[in-house]
Amino acid sequence: MSEQVMTKKPITGYQILFITISFVTLVGSILATQLVMSMLSSLELILVHILWFLGIPVGLSTIGFLLGWKSKKNAVEYSPIDNEFSPKQYTIQEVQQLEHNHQSKYSRAVSTPTFWHYFNPILLIVLIIGVRLGVTQIETMLGIGISYIYTLLLTLIFASSTFGAWRATSNEASADLNLRMIRETVSLAKQQEKIAGVRNIRIVIDRAKPGNVELYKDPRVLFRIQGISDHSFVETWSEEVGSANRLYAKLLPFKEEPAVAFWWHFRDRYFQKSLADEGDSKYVKSPLSEADNEIGVKDVDILTKSAIALLCLEWIQTRGNNEELTKILQRFDVDTNW
Repeated sequence: MSEQVMTKKPITGYQILFITISFVTLVGSILATQLVMSMLSSLELILVHILWFLGIPVGLSTIGFLLGWKSKKNAVEYSPIDNEFSPKQYTIQEVQQLEHNHQSKYSRAVSTPTFWHYFNPILLIVLIIGVRLGVTQIETMLGIGISYIYTLLLTLIFASSTFGAWRATSNEASADLNLRMIRETVSLAKQQEKIAGVRNIRIVIDRAKPGNVELYKDPRVLFRIQGISDHSFVETWSEEVGSANRLYAKLLPFKEEPAVAFWWHFRDRYFQKSLADEGDSKYVKSPLSEADNEIGVKDVDILTKSAIALLCLEWIQTRGNNEELTKILQRFDVDTNW
């Protein structure tokens, strides 16, 4: 029987509290809003309106965030252990499905904050203020009493705040169970697969299965080069959508020729080259005319084409002509004698 690395803790009390607050909000706000709206516009009653249409929504949003945050913090008990990771290859579609399934399966542990988790309650509070300012026009246009509109928005504020805090909050298991850089890597793979010469593109993720959980780390894009797919590979890492921060390209040993590796790091800007039988490395420029300047993290196409071109040139110059590689270089406008 596998060891229980993560155990779900009961959150029934938080769920009951959420339902109770939602019910009180639905029933109480309808009755109370009708009373508030019937009041005359004296100075004291203006303060009541400010409290009702600004103070209460903000307060309820705060309660919702605290409820979501506290329940997520206490949702699991996690006992980390030493893990042995091994690389596994996936197609782009498989990784997208894996991300969806993983976040659903480990929703109590995975933290997935987005801009909308924080912005939705603010937007709804602004709508409530707008409803108060345009109460006459809204009631005439929709034929619905202001109390019902207010109640709906107030309930949505509480629900979205609670849900947003739950999704955004991390707990003791989140550091291991979060899928880091998955979307960035998928975006990179989709961009690279369109480039000439790229074949058999995959996403490689290191995977471990300790006890009752599955852990993933270090996603990167792996592809082969058309014409020498059995003798070459390129790996690329990304930490931001639409960018690449590391690349490693390699020709495997062939007959008498040793392995040759090129790598690029965003801090270096230029490629480095090394031979398997030599300890030292040297900087080399990209053979692409469009890469006259230093390659940056956003230059994904230029970076990928440069790596492919360097491997193609290395093959042709040390291992013999290859018609498919020559065609790739022609598409990149690179001379085979570069």
